[in-house]
Amino acid sequence: MKRHAATAKRLRSGKRTITVLAVKDAQAEINVTPLIDVVLVLLIIFMVMTPLVERDLSVQLSTEKRTTKPSEIAPTQVLVAVDGAGALQINQQPVSRQEYVERLRTLLSGRAPEDQVVFVVASDGTSYASLVEAIDRAKQAGATMVGLATDSAQTL
Repeated sequence: MKRHAATAKRLRSGKRTITVLAVKDAQAEINVTPLIDVVLVLLIIFMVMTPLVERDLSVQLSTEKRTTKPSEIAPTQVLVAVDGAGALQINQQPVSRQEYVERLRTLLSGRAPEDQVVFVVASDGTSYASLVEAIDRAKQAGATMVGLATDSAQTL
């Protein structure tokens, strides 16, 4: 720290003498040592506490039952299959993209809201865009719930 030249003035008031020093070109300097100490303590606390924090994700996995032969599709169930080329099938009947929403809408129209469920099955070669489009368009057709199912032909 630099010492600056100071001029002194002595003032007398009654019995006391007061000395006043005037400092020219004084610069205030911030003492950063306490700041660094606090930051280091906080860093150590976070480094010690981070591994102790529990990270839980609640996941409910379904159990898979393997059968020897595929079961028949229930007549009330709506199953949409999307293949690798993006072709659509509703309950194993091919349908074009243009009439997909209308066909689903007619299948779901007379049902109660809790029965308006559509299951979508995608093959291994299906693009993500085709799968999302099938799900979105099923919601447009009036499906209250859309579920994903596994391809039973590939699991056997």
